[in-house]
Amino acid sequence: MGEIGKFDTDSTALHTRVKAHDKYGKRELNDWIFSRFSLENKPRVLDIGCGFGKQSLALLKEGCEVVAVDASDASIDALNHSAEAAGLSSGLQAICSKFDDMTLPEGTFDFAVSSYAFYYSQDRTKVLTQIYDRLKNGGAFFICGPAYRNNQGMKDFLKKAGVVFGEGSAPFMEDEGPELFQKVFGNVEKSYFENEVIFPSAEEVWNYWSSHNMFDATIEDKFKENLAAHFASATEFSTTKVAVGLYSIK
Repeated sequence: MGEIGKFDTDSTALHTRVKAHDKYGKRELNDWIFSRFSLENKPRVLDIGCGFGKQSLALLKEGCEVVAVDASDASIDALNHSAEAAGLSSGLQAICSKFDDMTLPEGTFDFAVSSYAFYYSQDRTKVLTQIYDRLKNGGAFFICGPAYRNNQGMKDFLKKAGVVFGEGSAPFMEDEGPELFQKVFGNVEKSYFENEVIFPSAEEVWNYWSSHNMFDATIEDKFKENLAAHFASATEFSTTKVAVGLYSIK
């Protein structure tokens, strides 16, 4: 649980998954995340596990100052390149580091976010306390990650090929995380986000699965066979991303 999977630090795989969610999903994750924060006063934001910048770039476009941390060199390079191409580099400080080893720049933050990433830290109490200490009074931290009900459509499909995918980081997000946030912050609000993702072709389903930690090379042929059978009688494939959000205020 909470261990970094094969595709978690693979920038190309991450981009494939996020692109699929954006293209074929019905809802926008950032709208849900940022609904908890005021961006009007151009806050200073810490983005933990920034990836190639889905949240960081959106925050930069709003005029925020962003400190972004990720363990992947390729993702940090992609973020820096995107920020430079968009003329947003002046507001960004990107740091390549594992969360447990990160050294943050001086100063406090108005809020911090971590999308599908915080649980990869080894000493979560240490990392959460470090973030708490660097928030301004009244500042907030929001993390999100998979719920137990996440990707049930894909999980059910994999069962047909003889594979039962584990719960991954859901136990932390659903059970352990709220207790930890309550301990460090003294408060926590738990919420859910559901986004149905509808794929129009077998190729798009394959591209998504083969970039996901649910991918299992030993069942490729069976998966393709089942996928062909599915689209022989259907025009789309649906799975619902279900995220848990944990929000605490200092």
